[in-house]
Amino acid sequence: MAVPAPGGKPFEYALEVTMLRFFQQPFLAHPTGQPAGAAAGTAARRWQVHPLNRSLVAFAGRWDALNQHVLAGHPMLDSRFVDALLWYFGDGSERLCHLTCHGDTTGLCILKPARLGVWTSFRPGQTQLAPAILMDAAGLGELPGRLPGLAGQVDLLCQDPKFAPAFDLHPIPHRRCPHVLTISIRLEGDFDAYWHSRSGNLRRGLRNRENRLAGAGLGARLVRLEAPEDMPGAVERFSRLESAGWKGRAGTAVRADDRQGLFYRQVLEGFARSGQAAVYEYWLGDRHAASELTIARHPMMILLKTAYDEELAEFAPGRLLLREIIRDGFARLPGGSIEFYTNAGADELAWATDQRWIEHVSLYPNRTVEQAFSALRAARKWIWERNH
Repeated sequence: MAVPAPGGKPFEYALEVTMLRFFQQPFLAHPTGQPAGAAAGTAARRWQVHPLNRSLVAFAGRWDALNQHVLAGHPMLDSRFVDALLWYFGDGSERLCHLTCHGDTTGLCILKPARLGVWTSFRPGQTQLAPAILMDAAGLGELPGRLPGLAGQVDLLCQDPKFAPAFDLHPIPHRRCPHVLTISIRLEGDFDAYWHSRSGNLRRGLRNRENRLAGAGLGARLVRLEAPEDMPGAVERFSRLESAGWKGRAGTAVRADDRQGLFYRQVLEGFARSGQAAVYEYWLGDRHAASELTIARHPMMILLKTAYDEELAEFAPGRLLLREIIRDGFARLPGGSIEFYTNAGADELAWATDQRWIEHVSLYPNRTVEQAFSALRAARKWIWERNH
């Protein structure tokens, strides 16, 4: 008799159920291979799991304190950003996982059930960094056993190695997988030195675009908006730019009155109240040509989202705007960085001083369970290949 399954795949679902139930006991409950002294460390550590109901508010103070202590207040892990993600893109299944050691908070992350035996990071498409703040990787091996139901694998998505713990320094069974290549710009020295260190192709390309602008009689100006009351209009203009292009035709563009538009408005207004948000607009004559939404906390600026007028593509307004944002960054955040959090291609890499892979990290309570999930992946691959 076929086992009922979601997605119409009874054989694959039955295989998952059988394997996971087989490995559930005693392996999930009893991690193996702990080094000497690990038992004492485990006793000092404690995970608590709290339903969030699409809001981080009750835990915001604790979250921001750990963010400041561990990551110097990373803007994309600020409670204002995370809370807006939960409100507009959460579905109510999210759990806050809170790790303490001797009573002190040492780790916080937001997870949700993904499929049988697997929990995963809450990570909507509006962020390339899943909400997780961890002093180190100690204790993560105990997390699967503290989650509701059967949890043999925990996927920590979109981990930035610049800010995530060093998983390899702890005897935690895990699997790492590169996700996207992101870039950053170190704001060291001055803008002129940075610009002259860029490739000749990049500099000539923008010079040619400026010559085209001059030939067309279009004067360029940069507008920087940073007051909270400026944010609704800035998001509205951004949405008009994006909706007029290919994202509008694909149905993925930000609209001022949809979830995305309301999310960016809330984030920008919240950060602007503390002087940590800016919308950069590039105008050609009286025509709005490009916009960039940004948040910052010294010494880091994050580029959240870009839009440009595709009818003006011959002038590359998005690139010209980016150059001016970088120039402004050198003036406002000396010694800091601009983080793109993107999937960089050759064009983006030409601007970068640094690059690194954002990774997905899968955690397991012990090697036996890790091997079980590896076998399950191989079985899924075999089933897929057989059916295709």
